[in-house]
Amino acid sequence: EGIYMIDKKTYIQMKKDIKCVCRKDLLDLCDKMELTQLERNMLFRFYDGDMVQSICMDMCISPTTYTKYMKRILSKIYYYKNTH
Repeated sequence: EGIYMIDKKTYIQMKKDIKCVCRKDLLDLCDKMELTQLERNMLFRFYDGDMVQSICMDMCISPTTYTKYMKRILSKIYYYKNTH
């Protein structure tokens, strides 16, 4: 885990917050943050309500790896939003 990883409470809150953002604003945020294609794909699959198992199978990753990636992505968003 990186030094800038968010805690579990913040992670859960960020997941809720992402679901409440409109698609265009989320796209704009991804562009401003220069998220990779992988990060965008995971974020939008989550945003669209895809099941974790489905995302993991399609991306050939384990649920543990999925959670690790999502924590990293949401940490990036959290720190970006709190520093810009």
